Amino acid sequence: MWPTMWVNAMSLSGTTVADDRSSTPAIDGGRRRVALGLLGLAGLSLIPSGAQRSLAAEGAEAISDAAFIKRTEHYFDDITTIRSQFIQTNPDGSYIDGTIMMRRPGHMRIDYGDESPIEVIANGTFFILVDHRLQEVSYIPLESTPAYLLLREDFTLGGEIIVSKLERGAGLVRLTLVRAGEADVGSVTVTLNAEPMQLRQWEIEDQQGQRTRVTLLDPRFGLTLPEDAFDFANPYSPANNQNDR
Repeated sequence: MWPTMWVNAMSLSGTTVADDRSSTPAIDGGRRRVALGLLGLAGLSLIPSGAQRSLAAEGAEAISDAAFIKRTEHYFDDITTIRSQFIQTNPDGSYIDGTIMMRRPGHMRIDYGDESPIEVIANGTFFILVDHRLQEVSYIPLESTPAYLLLREDFTLGGEIIVSKLERGAGLVRLTLVRAGEADVGSVTVTLNAEPMQLRQWEIEDQQGQRTRVTLLDPRFGLTLPEDAFDFANPYSPANNQNDR
């Protein structure tokens, strides 16, 4: 079963979803599950240059919650690009693997491999779901998806994005992030080592309480990614791609 995580009901409600064809197909549950299932990045083992902010001088247990939140902001702001293989754990316990590339702000590409017809691209403006089997392409404003919580340019917490829950123990810190005033539409939870600060897990919970994680395998940070990695030309456009986003 395809996991759901990237797109929630709020993303689809009141949003123009188009495939550049004469009729606009509804996004079926399978493709929504694919789109929503990719945010849970778990097991990051490599840290971008300059991102390790040691707590040794102060002692992890003595650091206030506010200080941990501030360190988390700096940590994510230091991340520019990520490229990694991943294994995705779906709410039903099933697994799927693939490749993910991210470039902050606003860009992401997820490929599930040759056997899957699904492709996911965030091009800075839209979250694009491609189903090659059905030859359908759907465009959803990036800011209306959970992906925006992690791909936005400024990772400052406490304004538009707030920490709804912070848990600390056994050398770990878990922060649950929600959009201000919209806690009921889903959340993103990041888990980090407290000392040194290191991302371990990234999980999305949707409106129905379904949770999805993705484990990154041998991730690489700060790489120069191909210039066209996040470009998309709709192969199914009737106007020879003239209307592509």
